Amino acid sequence: MGYRSFIWRLCTALCCLAFLACAPSNAAPAKKQVLVVSVTKGTHHSSIPLGEEIIKNLGDKSGLWETTYARTDEELQKLTTADALKSFDLVLFNNTTGDIPLADRQAFLNWVRAGGNVAGIHAATDTLHSWPEYIDMIGGEFEGHGRQLEVEFLVQDPSHPAAKGLPKIFKAKEEVYLFKNFSPDKVRVLLALNKHPNTYLPGYYPISWVRMYGKGRVFYTALGHREDLLGSDVVQKHILGGMRWALGLAKGGADPLHPRVSDTKKVLVTSITKGHHHSTIPLGEEIIKGLGDQSGLWETTFARTDEELQKLTTPAALKSFDLLFFNNTSGDIPLADRQVFINWVKAGGNVAGIHGATDTFHGWPEFVDMIGGEFIGHGDQMEVEYLIQDPNHPATKGLPRRFKAPEEVYHFGRFSWDKVRVLIALDKHPNTFLPGAYPVSWVRNYGKGRVFYTSIGHREDLLQNDTVQKHILGGMRWALGLAYGKAEPLSPQPVSAAEKKEGFRAIFNAKDLTGWHVRTEGRKSWTAQNGMLVMGEPGGADFITDEKFGDFILRYEYMLPKGGNSGVYLRGRYEIQALDDLDRQKPTESGNGSIYSEITPRYFVTRPPGQWQSVEAKLVGGRLTVILNGVKTIDDQPVDNPTRGALDDLVEGPGPIMLQGDHGPVAYRNIRIKPL
Repeated sequence: MGYRSFIWRLCTALCCLAFLACAPSNAAPAKKQVLVVSVTKGTHHSSIPLGEEIIKNLGDKSGLWETTYARTDEELQKLTTADALKSFDLVLFNNTTGDIPLADRQAFLNWVRAGGNVAGIHAATDTLHSWPEYIDMIGGEFEGHGRQLEVEFLVQDPSHPAAKGLPKIFKAKEEVYLFKNFSPDKVRVLLALNKHPNTYLPGYYPISWVRMYGKGRVFYTALGHREDLLGSDVVQKHILGGMRWALGLAKGGADPLHPRVSDTKKVLVTSITKGHHHSTIPLGEEIIKGLGDQSGLWETTFARTDEELQKLTTPAALKSFDLLFFNNTSGDIPLADRQVFINWVKAGGNVAGIHGATDTFHGWPEFVDMIGGEFIGHGDQMEVEYLIQDPNHPATKGLPRRFKAPEEVYHFGRFSWDKVRVLIALDKHPNTFLPGAYPVSWVRNYGKGRVFYTSIGHREDLLQNDTVQKHILGGMRWALGLAYGKAEPLSPQPVSAAEKKEGFRAIFNAKDLTGWHVRTEGRKSWTAQNGMLVMGEPGGADFITDEKFGDFILRYEYMLPKGGNSGVYLRGRYEIQALDDLDRQKPTESGNGSIYSEITPRYFVTRPPGQWQSVEAKLVGGRLTVILNGVKTIDDQPVDNPTRGALDDLVEGPGPIMLQGDHGPVAYRNIRIKPL
């Protein structure tokens, strides 16, 4: 071959290669792989087959993914091993319920954190309740639902792929889930309601959200109970967008949403007093304005004079405000029209108040009912220990579960634990330190309006405290409808879910005295206070269960004031002594945790007065084991004789549980038993 011929052929070959390299490729990108799980161990939704069909059709029509199903336990276990999960880009929980048998829970979580993706429809949040990591990953836990009703769904982020192109507001009939263990600070809510789906009271009720979990993407929608709604164009568009985002095929934020500037609320702060004038009022004004300005959530207007208040609380003026804040007000301040104000709240106007707000309008029952209580007095300022009752509420979220501070603590009349949700409380009198329940802060719904109150606010140093300002900001966010939180009264749960599985049940229901009776009529009885059984003064009656028990394990907690003396009688015969004997620093046969005058504890583990102490007592036949404050102090010892004060000496038969109440103040709580 000649030199020129070689050069010509080489150039031709190179040109061909260049042409091929530049030519467009017809090869389609690889489809994503989606595993749809439809296994149920609880409620089986009739919409599951439709859900499977919709996910497959959306993938086929869009060409974005191929669908594999896990409909049985065997298929699920086979397809969720660590190796099998590598074949999938996303796992979709299609109305799953209960403890479905993933092959390896930890391997699944690791897969998500490493970049595997998750989607869930409706009952995906009614799945794996016993696995906190799953609940955290999916974003919330199903708590319950009411009747199916037509509700108004509100799009929260119209730019997100899962909500883009949807009507900003659309109505549909659905079984609306309510959630616990949900935090709007961990997810980006895409759809929500602004009122309860059944009561229609104002509130924040999430419906759909997305979040990042490690490197993985999570999309969830509570829609999917009704087949007609699941099959609708709107919902299928919503699911397709959510799937595209979760598969990384569409851009969209996953960080929590914050109100837009256009959503800035209007707050009216009134600081008028017709009684006691608190020196903290100017600071209160400064704090409320500062919190609004810094957060960008509200603008503040002040009513400092009678004329300003009358001008700003007319029917027309109130329409301009989202919330009226009572800043240490007192006495009969001159609202323009009291009934108009109450009607405004009932129609959806909101109220917040600090400290002296409950020292306002004593002669106006509707105001006292609305604000939740009436100031009736206080003692000297003392350092007290505040106890958080609901750590998930915006007004208390992130606060220390207990914190100490000096304050002028209010006492209330016309207050009912059954009408409000108490957020902060004391478990002893702020001055005498005797056991009892004393509310400090609460929320409630009043018609369609929200009410937040805190009695903190007398002392400037406390009002300036970061914890208190965080408390007020959270309460304001909730009252303005900018944060999700419940307003229903709390219901103490004396038996944990784990203990229920073990066979424990409550013998004090934490609400009232049902199931108990006094030993001696005419003596002061016990009271039920915020989950506690309280004997508040000397000379009370012993308290006895109506039910009798043979062999059992009994668990309970008790709190004594300084110098306190009580005890728990097993079968009404054997007293486990409850005594403030901290000064002794050694166990005795009549000391704390002893079987009174019969068995001396092996160890001294008494806690100081005012602190809760815990007991587990196992009584089988005539042998007893006691664990006091986590330490086994009596180990399988015989109890041969009833102790002083016993109901009877019939040592062979069953008997009740008896609380000693004739020796002075004491409180018991979380009293539960497991019959053997």
